[in-house]
Amino acid sequence: MKDDIYINPKISKKGGWTSFESNPHLKKTRKSIHQRCLPCIKNLHEQLIEGKQRIHLGKAYDCWKVVVVLESSEECLNVLEAYRDQFLPARYIRGRYGSKDGSGTQAIVISAESEAERDLFMNEMGSCLFTLGLKRDLFFSKGCADPYETLLGPWKTWQRHTPIRFKDNLKMVIHQLERLLR
Repeated sequence: MKDDIYINPKISKKGGWTSFESNPHLKKTRKSIHQRCLPCIKNLHEQLIEGKQRIHLGKAYDCWKVVVVLESSEECLNVLEAYRDQFLPARYIRGRYGSKDGSGTQAIVISAESEAERDLFMNEMGSCLFTLGLKRDLFFSKGCADPYETLLGPWKTWQRHTPIRFKDNLKMVIHQLERLLR
């Protein structure tokens, strides 16, 4: 099988996001949702329902995303193609591209499970942008900044156990988490 980045033919229900991965069946994406994301969301929900004043972030503390802000879906695909040509099969990549509402500014969002992997993707995406002659925003943040930042403040201030700073947002975040968990 030729090394490639496989695009999910379905666009997400929550805007214009399309998943991609080195595996044609998006195995790591599906596995991550069930073994990492859902347990993380459930953990936050349980802590909020229990009335905890400090949130134990668990896996959320080590979850990262690398973001490349681009001007169009075509640019997203060009950057992913450059990534494929430069870094596959030596690397495995998964994430999504698109935008929240399916129009306007587009982005590539790459999932990383450690700081080392995050830094590697930052360097590799920077190389792809350079190769294509694109000067675009490239940055990283915590993978699940939303909804955590709504309660805890900016992710750069988080610790493994972080106090809730914005208690007025509790009901809204609990409702958001319950919708996700349905």
